[in-house]
Amino acid sequence: MNHGNRSFQKGLLQDAAASFERAVEIMPGRYEGWVNLGSALLQCKQYEYAAQSFQTAISIKPDAMVAHM
Repeated sequence: MNHGNRSFQKGLLQDAAASFERAVEIMPGRYEGWVNLGSALLQCKQYEYAAQSFQTAISIKPDAMVAHM
């Protein structure tokens, strides 16, 4: 996830999305990875996949306000 965060901060959104995708493959139970993936996908205008990522984050941790935003 660190690589994804650095890429996101540099504006390398496709790279960030790929890194976050790998992170959720490795740790699918961490809602933060799904939120990060959703955020990167949203910036890449991949709205359907972003929504699915946020829904997964909410299903893992329903009270995570960041996933609802």
